[in-house]
Amino acid sequence: MKITLLLCAMILLGLGVNAQKLTDADIPVAVKNKFSSMYPTIKVVNWEKENDNYKAEFKYNSKQTTVVIEASGYYLQTETEISVSDLPVKVTDYLKRNVDGKTISMAIKIENAPGDINYKTNIEDEVYLFDRFGDFLSKEKAEK
Repeated sequence: MKITLLLCAMILLGLGVNAQKLTDADIPVAVKNKFSSMYPTIKVVNWEKENDNYKAEFKYNSKQTTVVIEASGYYLQTETEISVSDLPVKVTDYLKRNVDGKTISMAIKIENAPGDINYKTNIEDEVYLFDRFGDFLSKEKAEK
């Protein structure tokens, strides 16, 4: 479990590094096939390459969604923007105790390949990461 959480945190921190905007022609067939099998109705996708992974950003069920897939077509994770009210109670309780008075600018549910779930919140210039139960994992400075 700790290894999975560490892997998830490393992926999250690495996502902003070396991003390159791509056209559909730049995406490997294995990546496109995997994405299409997961989201067959989605046609408008913004692709980026970050390190060796491909990141698809799109709207799904009216929510901003990001999927990360390796060049081989292996699915890594999905990030879905959620409302603050959809965060686990332990997350909101932690934030009330530790950052009361500051506004949550974004709440995200993260699902990765092994099936683990984490939650990420952006508050001012900081990113807070929580596990599936709402237990605090880490706090980092937000990338600009």
